[in-house]
Parts: sequence; structure tokens; C-alpha cells
Amino acid sequence: MSKNIIEVEIVPTKKLFYNNSFGIYSAIPQNPNDEHLFQLNSYGNFCIKGKMQELILDIVYKAKLEGVEDKKYGFGYNVHTIYRDVPKTNQEKRDFLSTMMTELQLSAFYNAYPNQDILEMFIHNTFELFKIKGIGSKTYNKIRKKLLENVEQQSLFAELGKYGVKYEHFSKLIDVFGTADNAIEKVKKNPYCLAEHLHGIGFKKADIIAKNMGIPDNSKFRIQAGIKHIISEEEQSGHTYLEYDDLLEKAAECLVLDRGLIEPEIDKTEGLYIEDDKIALRKTYDAESDVAKLLLNRLNKSTTLNIDIGEFLITQEREMGMTLTDKQKEFFHNFAKYNVNFLIGSAGMGKSALQKILINLAKKMNAETNVLDTIEVKYDEYSDETDVEDGGSSAIKYRLLAPTGRAAKVLSTYVGDTEASTIHRAIGYGRQEKNKEDKANYELREDIIIIDEVSMMDVRLACVLLKKIVNPFARVVFIGDDAQIASVGCGNFLRNCLDSGVLPVTKLDKVFRQAEGGGLSIATDVRQGHKFIESNFVGEKKFGSDALLRSVSQEHMEDGYKYYYKLLLQYYKPEDIMVLTPTKKGNLGTVMINKHIQSIVNPPDEMKKELKYHDDCTFRIGDYVMNTKNTYEIRDLNGSWVDIVNGDTGVIVDIVKESDLEATATNETDDNVDDNVDDEEDLSHKIGIYVQFDVGIVSIPFEKMEQLMHGWALTMHKSQGGSGQGVLCILDKSHKFQLNANLIYTAITRFKQRVIILCQAETLNFACKKFENMRRRTFLENLLRTTKERLNEVIA
Repeated sequence: MSKNIIEVEIVPTKKLFYNNSFGIYSAIPQNPNDEHLFQLNSYGNFCIKGKMQELILDIVYKAKLEGVEDKKYGFGYNVHTIYRDVPKTNQEKRDFLSTMMTELQLSAFYNAYPNQDILEMFIHNTFELFKIKGIGSKTYNKIRKKLLENVEQQSLFAELGKYGVKYEHFSKLIDVFGTADNAIEKVKKNPYCLAEHLHGIGFKKADIIAKNMGIPDNSKFRIQAGIKHIISEEEQSGHTYLEYDDLLEKAAECLVLDRGLIEPEIDKTEGLYIEDDKIALRKTYDAESDVAKLLLNRLNKSTTLNIDIGEFLITQEREMGMTLTDKQKEFFHNFAKYNVNFLIGSAGMGKSALQKILINLAKKMNAETNVLDTIEVKYDEYSDETDVEDGGSSAIKYRLLAPTGRAAKVLSTYVGDTEASTIHRAIGYGRQEKNKEDKANYELREDIIIIDEVSMMDVRLACVLLKKIVNPFARVVFIGDDAQIASVGCGNFLRNCLDSGVLPVTKLDKVFRQAEGGGLSIATDVRQGHKFIESNFVGEKKFGSDALLRSVSQEHMEDGYKYYYKLLLQYYKPEDIMVLTPTKKGNLGTVMINKHIQSIVNPPDEMKKELKYHDDCTFRIGDYVMNTKNTYEIRDLNGSWVDIVNGDTGVIVDIVKESDLEATATNETDDNVDDNVDDEEDLSHKIGIYVQFDVGIVSIPFEKMEQLMHGWALTMHKSQGGSGQGVLCILDKSHKFQLNANLIYTAITRFKQRVIILCQAETLNFACKKFENMRRRTFLENLLRTTKERLNEVIA
């Protein structure tokens, strides 16, 4: 145990702050003889802080505390565990209950049930409320909720806290296992189940907890969990399997065990898929297998549309004032023929224009009854009640989707009169479906489904998306740029589909406006690995009317980005500018760049509330922020349930702290509260950072601040799918080994009007010689081929 960690009984004396599981309290030792263990402040007490249940003042708690020095508050103690003993005798139970309610309320329960175990009745919810004088349903539910949290958490703290399981994991453990007793039993038997069920506990943390419990290193639970951990780590690198010998070697190194102890456990490990010498997680293999079947089954249902595509395209060329290339025309002929299509093209090849024409085609199809007749489907069975176009129940309906909020916004802007949605929001990816009606709300019933930025889509998301398309005759179009970086998640959906050779693919081959020599020309050179600037170049060079490259020495990079950002501010609003860098860390990383930009566009102001997140990040009213985590069924300011997804951007409109509500809370009593009001309206739910997203104003609780980031500067990976009127790309020598041509290409192609590249020319050329290895170890490409062969055999 660390020399700074002490185990002692303490008494909280004052609540300094508490909101959503994070608290700060003043406390004193229960036993004066323990004072020598603490570093007391001038008031004769000490400060504790951390994730914990709301503490009751002047009650004895058992705590494990770690002494830490805080830059702002001085010396204090972080809470590792803190709990009260579970009451056992009748008097202990009554004393415990007295901390949950007023003496008048407590007497009402005991008067109604004088010979019963009131604590047990609360736990099992066996009261008949009409027998209890002065206690309504709202008051009862509040008391019971608080009581259950304390009872369950005390049990978990007492049994698991000493091993390193922390308070923030307790509610999830109860959700997973039903009760604290079940959770304790399961975790004590196999502590590695924590890694499987709890976000924030991986194999390494579970391994420490297991060691604290005395689980031996050669335990089957440890070895099997280690095997899954190694495969999961491979998935973090994009692969969906690894070979048998590689698994044994990496597992032996990770577990510090002989291969002979590990090998027998591979076949015994649940949740694995083994094919020859390839080993994968079963759920990942199943996703790849399902994707192959779903794509090819849909393709086999293809029917040719009864429409003159050639005539339609002539009309579109005339109306839109453009001339389509042969490849662009080929795409529409493929669309008329197949239910599954891939449209692939680099920046400037006209993918967005083709999407607009595709929507125009859907509108034309609505006007021609003979076209509707060729699509063998009852539209009223598979489509929404609301038609995209007027035309009765048989109107063609379409849906535009993209992987992130930013990408969906870009798609909506390009297409014009049709709003795009994120894939996650459209299919409810990651949310729990409550019933059949809820499930139906997240099914895709449209006749044409267009998915943009498909290179970002991992195989698991692709699998769920395809399963959610319940219209068996829907035409599905996947659109992407195969020169961009691959998906963050595992698998290689786009590349595997293209390389399989069994799916209809149209690959565009002409970059428009390239002759102008601007940003698109640079992007094309980067994509093709062509050198467009000499490595010894220093200075500023313009490319066409929309691109500028500035090569400076490393010591001038910081001043350089500040200068060019201010230059872009002369033309664009802050939210229309993207500053892109390959890293979060350092003076040229997103954290420090966002801090600097905030000082320019939204500096401190006495009239603006703010909240410090960490030393280099303060959230302030007026800040432009991005959400980085899918969050479902969160209430907006009007009380409506909304979803916010990864990539959604917004502006902070308010920051509400507990101190802002103290006066209101003091005046709030049972006498003036409607007993029928939903508990969710409790004041504690109004504390947080209020962000105006497109879906409404949403409060992000303080303990979930990590899902917010400032949105002015992004990593190049994070920018994928988004766009800005002005883009500033930072390529420094310190980033040399993080950069490659695909990443730089992705960053440059985010611009809509103007792009500035700030770099050392030598670093740029070095990176442009390297291309990301697009090959990943996956099953999908081969599964597509073998599934196609089997389907052909069935047809034959």
C-alpha cells in the first residue's frame, strides 16, 4: 500500500460540494488518537474529495484515503473507499433510517408497522402507503431511492472496496447483476468479470483487483481473461483476428506465464471463434459473417428500375449546368440495376453532386407510376408514415446517413433540401431497446438509403446498420473515399467490400477544378504520393486561389498558427474554422491550441460563468464544444428526451453549479412540492453544463465533462467527415512519425473555401512518402467471396 494511503474512521462535518456522485467534504478523525495520521488545516480538520455517495454529516464512516497536494486547494485527501457498516440490530437499523428522513417521517413508518423490520420492508418495497400518515408516493420514492443506494453501496464498499473496486462502478455492478449480494458473489468468484461488464476497468485494472483478492497468477479466470484481452488489443489496431502462435506469444508476455499453461485454456475460453490458426472474438466474427450475408442477400433481390437513365441524366446535366463523366453516368446505371452499390471517389470528384442527382432521381421515380410498379414492395408496410414527397402511400422515400454528427451536417449542407442523420441516431446504436415499439422506431424502412463517409464505418456498426434496414427491397448506396484513413473501430468494411470483387463498385476517376492548381491539386498530389514542394523550401507559397503553404522553422510553428488563425478570423466565424493537428498533446496539440483560441474568441469575462475541468481546460459560456460520446435518452431543457451522438457540436449557454441552486433548495420542502411530480425534476438534475445542440439545450452533468471538448482545434483523425470554410493544418517535425499521406490528405480535404498548411517542407515530404497500411487482418473479404459462391451454387 502507498505510504500516502491511510485506512481510518472519519466523521464528515461540512459538505463543501456534491453533485452527481462527486463530493468535497470537510472531515475530522473519529478517534482523536488518529489525528497524527492526518495533515490538518488551520481549522483543525481536513478535506476529502472524490467519487462517493452523498455523505451524511456527523456520522462515522470507514475510509481509505490518499494524501495529495492540490495546486488550488492545498493538501487534502482523495477518497478510495468510504462506507458505513451495514446495520444489523434493530437499534442500528432505526439509527440508520433516521439519517434518511425526518424524525416525523420515521415515526410514521414505525407507527404503521410497529412489529416489522422497516429497513427490510424498504428494501423489498412491501409497504401499503395508505397506512402511513403523511407519506405520499413521491416522498416515499425519494427516501427509498436514497436508502437503497446507501444499503447496496455500503455492502459493496465493505466487501469489494478494500480490493480496489471504486464507488463509480457500484451502480453499474447492481445494474448488471441485479443486487449487491449477487455482484459481490460474482466478483469474488471471478474478478475478471469486471473487465467484461464495466467501462473504465480493463484487464490490467481487473488483474490488480484479482491480485488484491489473492487470485493466483495461473488461475483459469486470469488466463482466459488475458486471452480475450490480447485479442481485444488487436481489435484496437483494427484487426479482427490474430494467428494462434502470435496469441500464445503475446499472452505469455502479458501474463508472465509459460505457453504450456496458456494453450489448454484457449479452447475453454468462452466467446472465441477459431478457424484453422486464426482466433477472433466470436461477436466480431459473427458481425463480419452477418455483413457478408446481408449484403449479398440484398444484392440477390435486385430488380432493374423501369426508367430511362440516359434520358434522365441528359435532363440533369442541362438543369444543373454540368457534364457528367462516363464513370459518373455508370454509377446511375448501376443504381438502376442493383440493390447494393458502392460509389468511391477522392476529393473533388463530384460525389456530393451525384448524391443530389440521386435524390432528384427518387423524386422523378415518384412521378412515374411504372417505376413504382417495378419495385416489388408494399411501401406502406416498410415506409414511414411521413412521406418525403407528396404522392400518397407509394411515394419513394429516402434517408441520408453519415457516421458522425459533423459528417451528417456536411452531408445535409451539400445535398441542400434533405436533412441527414448520424447512423447511430437513426438506428439507436448502443442504446437499450425497451419494447417492440421502441425497436420499430429505430428501423430503416425507406426505399433508398445513402450512407456517406463509409471509410469511417467499422464492421460492427455496418452489421447493425444492415440489420436495421427492414425493407427487403431497399436500394443501399455506400459512398466513400478509399484514400482516407481507415475506421477507428475494428474491421476494414470499405476496403474488404471493394477488394472482394463481388459487389457493384463505381470508382470515379476525374478530379474537377484540379487544373486551377489549388487545394484540390495539393490533395491529389498527396493522395498519389507526388512531391509538390521542395524539402528545403522556406517561406510562403500560394497554390491557386484557395491554398497557401507556409514552411517555417520548428521554433516559429507556435507563433505561426496563432498568426494564421487570426488571419482566417478576418474571413470566417470561429465555428467555421478548423485547426487540425495530429495530436492532443504538447504546445501544438489540440488541448493547448484550443486554450489559446478560447483566449482570443471567448476570453474570461466577469459576466460569463465558467468551470475549470483541468489545468489546461476551462469551459465557459459561449464556448464552441463537441460531444465525443453517444448519449441516449437525455433530457433537454424542455423536458423532452433526446439523443446526442459523437461529433455533435454546440455552444455552451449556461453553467449551473450547486451554489446557484442553494437558495432554491433551501426553500424546497414537502409542503410546497407536488407529490405527483416526476422524481427526474429534482434539483440535482439541473446542475451541469448547458449546451445548445441542434436537438435542443442539454445539460451535461459535471462528472461527464470528459465527453465534451472544445471544437475549434481537432485531431486530424477526429476531423474525418467534417468540413470548415477555412482549414489550418499543422505539420510539425515533432509529429513526423505520426503523420502519413492518408492522414494529411484527410486533413487537407476538410476545407470548403480556403486551406493553409503550416509546416516544415521536409516533414511534409517525409510524411507524404508514407501511406497507412490499409491491410488489416479480417475475415470479411473472404467471407464475401465464399458466401457469393454458396449463393451461386444454390441458384444453379
